[in-house]
Amino acid sequence: MSSYTIQLILRNDFGYAGVEDPVETARELAPHINMEEGELLQRIENGMEEDQFQIELGPGASYLTFEQRQAIDDLELSGIEFRTEPRRYYPKQDFASHVVGYFNRNENSPAMGLESYLNDHLEGTGGSYSYMRARNGVPLPGEIRDIEEAYNGDDIHLTLHSNIQLAVEQALTNADEQYSPERMIAVVANPKSGEILAMSNRPSFNPNHYESISNHMNFAVSDHFEPGSTMKIFTMAAAIEEGVYEPDNYFESGTYNTGYADTPLIRDHNQGRGWGSIPYREAMPRSANTAFASIVNDQLGAERFYEYMNAFGFGSPTGIELPMEAPGSCQKMIWVPSILGLDKLLL
Repeated sequence: MSSYTIQLILRNDFGYAGVEDPVETARELAPHINMEEGELLQRIENGMEEDQFQIELGPGASYLTFEQRQAIDDLELSGIEFRTEPRRYYPKQDFASHVVGYFNRNENSPAMGLESYLNDHLEGTGGSYSYMRARNGVPLPGEIRDIEEAYNGDDIHLTLHSNIQLAVEQALTNADEQYSPERMIAVVANPKSGEILAMSNRPSFNPNHYESISNHMNFAVSDHFEPGSTMKIFTMAAAIEEGVYEPDNYFESGTYNTGYADTPLIRDHNQGRGWGSIPYREAMPRSANTAFASIVNDQLGAERFYEYMNAFGFGSPTGIELPMEAPGSCQKMIWVPSILGLDKLLL
């Protein structure tokens, strides 16, 4: 869409009408461009003293909307001209804003998100048309005209599903209003393809007003967090693949003692009460910490466990097409014996 930048004409020249009353112009125009009246008057008077033809009035007079231009036109002040420029506009506002990113108008460059990562695809190139002409602008006969076609940037189609993204945005907004957490992350993925169907963060922002952003980080790709019990899926997969998972064998739930002095007891999520002696097939539905500690320590072994974690990709970037992706951290722990027993942990 179009935006408008004010050029203030100071002299009656080249067919333009300049500022007639600097005091009135400063008083009427200043509130519309976020500038103090005195500062604007000083700029106008300095420009006139230096016999400048025109002056520009800073960021407050740049990239104005049509409504802002109309309000200034209604002032009917002489000397005000508008330069029309393209403007990136984000009609869905804070919808997936950390994924989309924004375009910094002042620096004329993309600043974050897909706007930045895919800018080479999004950005087109202007064309040109050159020829020899007479003073009156009429092309000279017989001259070769050089035409260079313009190139429009590519369209980018995301895997985000608008309805799912909307549901995620509404859920995060409701939770934010109710609980006021420091931050929130939500990601919805297609488990069969890995396609990202929704991704959002709080705090969020409106890319049309990026000057007020309080959080530039897309936590979902640039921060670390502990995945918790979701890791049990991968532990179980490794145990089944290795043939060490015995679903009908029993284990004692509640607490699990590794036998190492430096390690606290592994406790189940119900304050360590557990469910008594139960078969391993109940480990997953009960999300039993003790069972999975036993599977890793007694059946898989640390070395094979970490081999599988690396094979699953933990500790490596996913390669998602978003900037500043942080690799995961899969810290390896190896128990070694000492002269007093198995009581030392090396990281």
